[in-house]
This record gives sequence, structure tokens and C-alpha cells, in this order.
Amino acid sequence: MILVSSDNVSLWPTGEHQTQQPFAFVDFERSSALLVLLLVFAALVAFLGGWHGVRALVGLGISLVIVVEFLEPSILDGNPPLAVALVGSVAAVPEDRTRTCSSRGAVSNAPLGTRAAPAARAPAAARAAARDRAAGPRA
Repeated sequence: MILVSSDNVSLWPTGEHQTQQPFAFVDFERSSALLVLLLVFAALVAFLGGWHGVRALVGLGISLVIVVEFLEPSILDGNPPLAVALVGSVAAVPEDRTRTCSSRGAVSNAPLGTRAAPAARAPAAARAAARDRAAGPRA
């Protein structure tokens, strides 16, 4: 890979100021291209999906806030990831349902299944995590 002086790149400090390379190349800066792609995607969803598409985008945004503001900090604080994931999934269900579903009977049963599925898988996930911890690090 050849870099030129006009390339916008992301760098990561190596922490070694005594060496000739105090920074490491991470990637090319693609923020503007990704922002354009995001806006085109959102416009297409809103155009093709109408109000359902707009409500789905709002639900996606709220779910992203739940992940960034609750799930990630909670796991980084040392809370058990399985419990955090269960609480986060239960928190995301009501807002998703109110924005993307109607109030008909068949659809209103969907949140029950969405809440029950992670809880049903939780014991198996806990056993697998315990088995992995007991096995120790992998080579």
C-alpha cells in the first residue's frame, strides 16, 4: 500500500516515543463517504417504506442509543455480559414494537416471544461461558 501526502488517514499512538514511528497506520479516513452512504440508505428506506420505513429508522436509532449508552458501558464496567444483554433486549422490545408494529392481536404477541427467546437461551449461554472459562485460554 502506498500512501501519498494528500491521503486522509487514521493513526494510533504506539506509546513508544523513543522510536522513529510513534504512530501506527490504522486505516484511511472514510467518514464523509460513510455519511453520504448513510443518508442515501435512510432516504431510500423512507421513500420505499413510507411511514413504516421512517418508524423503522427511528427504532433503529433508539436501539443504537440503547447499545451505546447502556449495553457497552455496562459491560465495560464489569457487569455480567449475559445479564446486560438480557436487560438490553427487554429494553429494546417496547420501543421497536410501538414504532414498527400495529396493535392487532397477532402482532401484539410478538413482544412476548421476543422477550422469551433470549431468556430461554440464557441458561445454555451461561453453561457455555462457564465451560469456556474452565477450559482456559486457547492457543
